[in-house]
Amino acid sequence: MSKFAVLPPWLVLDPLLHSWLLENIGRGDRTTNSLLAKDVTPGTAIWIAKAPGVIAGLPIAASGLSQKF
Repeated sequence: MSKFAVLPPWLVLDPLLHSWLLENIGRGDRTTNSLLAKDVTPGTAIWIAKAPGVIAGLPIAASGLSQKF
């Protein structure tokens, strides 16, 4: 057994990512809308790792952030 996860092919993932993102266009993300006030200003953040580790999902995050609508 491999210690690395194998992603489904992009042919499968891309339409799924697109449909998941489309859910939030229009009405917005319900969780975010319920937690944050309407007048919240976007900010920045810095992640500090206390020890080396593995960040899961970077290829999927990159694809999701590059989606065009």
